[in-house]
Amino acid sequence: MSLPTPLLPVSSFVALTDRAVVETVYESVTISELAEIIEAIPRNELAIQWDVAVEFSIPEGIMTSHLEDAEARVDERLLWLGAHVPEDVSLGYRLSYGDAGHQCAQILRCAQYDIVLMLK
Repeated sequence: MSLPTPLLPVSSFVALTDRAVVETVYESVTISELAEIIEAIPRNELAIQWDVAVEFSIPEGIMTSHLEDAEARVDERLLWLGAHVPEDVSLGYRLSYGDAGHQCAQILRCAQYDIVLMLK
């Protein structure tokens, strides 16, 4: 089951000045829906994949953010989302840059996030 991180729809569809408030509500709903999914599907048949996209474009300055320390906050948020997936459910992160103006991702930055997530 692939789910967008709350930051993706909020950053894409909500005005910058309203993002902090909307994201708080969106996070709660996302975690609630995740719990419903985990309850409804046998854990040995379920895998949760967080779709991580805008999280890479924010530190690179391609997308604006309401986060003060975007790079550190992104790491914290991804780990927080992963903590809501029980250990007996497969968990993954799809690290994607999308197609932000047909620009290539900074591969080293992507690798840095990947390594940070593996170590934490």
